[in-house]
Amino acid sequence: MRCYIGTVIIKSDTSSVISYNGANTEQMLEMILKREYVNQEADKSFPKAFYLNLCILLIQAVLNMKLFVSDRQNDIMNRLQIMGLQKSQYLISYLFFNWAALFIPYSISNIICNIIFFGSTMIENIKILFICFIVTGLFASIAQLICSSVKDNASVIMVGNIIACFTTLLSGMFGSWNNRILKAVGNCMPQSISYRWVDKIFHQGSIINSSFLLIITLFIVILCSTLLIYNKTSKID
Repeated sequence: MRCYIGTVIIKSDTSSVISYNGANTEQMLEMILKREYVNQEADKSFPKAFYLNLCILLIQAVLNMKLFVSDRQNDIMNRLQIMGLQKSQYLISYLFFNWAALFIPYSISNIICNIIFFGSTMIENIKILFICFIVTGLFASIAQLICSSVKDNASVIMVGNIIACFTTLLSGMFGSWNNRILKAVGNCMPQSISYRWVDKIFHQGSIINSSFLLIITLFIVILCSTLLIYNKTSKID
């Protein structure tokens, strides 16, 4: 029952010295016992699991744009313009639709799985909710940019899925690259940027960091590019 805790026996050629420092050692032991330990593997589990499910997010975002492609094929935009709807309003409404269609199931599934497998707390679930909101917005804007850039309505979904698969592979999600050029390209992929942001949140505790600012910048640039491309293609048509 820890009767001899802190007992140290020092042996030498001539004699043995016994020094007892039990009180201090017992105090240190109590501090160790009171400390909450987190399994190192479990601590890193959610960012890794989140990184893996990012591979299907862009694909799903592209598939959700099928209605947008169908409307473009049926020239719905010109009909809505007669009613006074602007092109920017039309595009933003589709962005919000795709954003919500991604965010609701994506956040619910991530939170439920995180509770079941990793035993997350309420604060962690709020963080996950915010992460899903930002990331789904980024991927929804990328999907809209792809569908606005590709003019061929018959192949736009296929092209979008190919881009989604290649960005997933280039991001190094399934293995790191030894080539420096590929590694640099992979760090620019939206999947790897999102993962770095999530990793910093859960291991450094900082929500506002360089990766977060990069995601917001990408979102704004992509949205502006989509408006310019759509206006340009509409004038050509």
